[in-house]
Amino acid sequence: NHITKGKRRMIQELVQYVPFDEASGNVAHDLSGKGKHLDITGSHEWKIGKKNNGLYFSSTSGFAEFIGSTIVDLEEDFTYTFWFKADIIGSTPTATWLLYKFVGEDNYLYLDANTNGRAWTYVAIVQEGTRISLFINGVKASVENFPTGWGMPTGFTLLNNNPHSSGGLIEVDELRVFTG
Repeated sequence: NHITKGKRRMIQELVQYVPFDEASGNVAHDLSGKGKHLDITGSHEWKIGKKNNGLYFSSTSGFAEFIGSTIVDLEEDFTYTFWFKADIIGSTPTATWLLYKFVGEDNYLYLDANTNGRAWTYVAIVQEGTRISLFINGVKASVENFPTGWGMPTGFTLLNNNPHSSGGLIEVDELRVFTG
């Protein structure tokens, strides 16, 4: 993909595409040709997703991870896109955030997603230099710069205010990761 931004032309490369279309098993396969398959841990189900099948984490112990080298270098420009839908527990969730972690005990940067995530929601996380842009259903929800002196991020996650304290209780589908 070639994207023109101002006078600068950026080239994006697909480095991971996980459609979560499996029907069983503990691996979500990467179809980008880069071999960045996701190992799935904890309670999960393959069920109808946003497009074909999707992955549902049916307990707070569920997660998927890539074991090996990194998917993208967090010091470089990248874009993550995916669909998610949070479980409804009582009257929550009512809010969702993108949380960036930096070195240091309390160095967290929150970006408000301006969504409750209770219906299928399309997310795009774009990191350009030291700026993070979060798009929800194609609309810019938040933009933040890395705080001065914190360095580069060590990771990020999407979280909401459901009344549990760990991962899971969410459906995901159609993960794509691009460099550039």
